[in-house]
Amino acid sequence: MWIIHLILVLILIVGAVFFVIFNGSRTIDIISLGFADYTNISLNVVILESFLIGALWALIVFFFIQISSRIKMMKLKKKNRYLQDELDSLRTLPLEDISLGEEGEDD
Repeated sequence: MWIIHLILVLILIVGAVFFVIFNGSRTIDIISLGFADYTNISLNVVILESFLIGALWALIVFFFIQISSRIKMMKLKKKNRYLQDELDSLRTLPLEDISLGEEGEDD
């Protein structure tokens, strides 16, 4: 599995290098973010910052999904432990109220 991750990272790095090489001299005239205006920014900087903000957002979402999954897993483990204890107690229950069929038979 780690080899697939390594190959994907290498493809991403090679793609980023080619992107920087082919778009090194391109600039964006103006970017308005609503609270600030930026002029003459390199396209590479805009793409890199967009990628980093997206990666940070994905990391935050992944973190909350992991936390909720772990909480759910802890609850399920607790319920499983309770049910296992109940099953063990039922297995060791004495058989005093069970008839073996000899008392009720009429031959």
